[in-house]
Amino acid sequence: MQLMLARADSTDYTVMNLTLVFSSLLVIGVAAFLGFLIFRAARLHRRAQTEGFAALAIAWVIVTAGAVIHDLSIQSKWSHEAADRLASGYYTPAEVNADAPHHPWPLFIALAAVYPLLLILASRPIRYPK
Repeated sequence: MQLMLARADSTDYTVMNLTLVFSSLLVIGVAAFLGFLIFRAARLHRRAQTEGFAALAIAWVIVTAGAVIHDLSIQSKWSHEAADRLASGYYTPAEVNADAPHHPWPLFIALAAVYPLLLILASRPIRYPK
């Protein structure tokens, strides 16, 4: 007698995908609002350099939203993969946790450090020599 080790995956990922879409929209909205604050501060206090700060704000928004959405996607996919591995019975929780993806903490810390710097620089008025 031969054992069959294959299984059919009948998981419905509709809810996971919908959650990921709404989470991504929320991340994009929050990042865009924070970027707008940099632009607005530059528009009020550094009118001559508004375009430069707008470009920096857009770059920050794109990198931040992209990093957070990528991390959300990876973690979401991994949570379902981990549940499937545990349900199969071939893996122990320690083995599953050892393969878990890590958050990009250095990138998140760098982005969190750059934002207040941009906001402070955009908020400082230009001092023209007399």
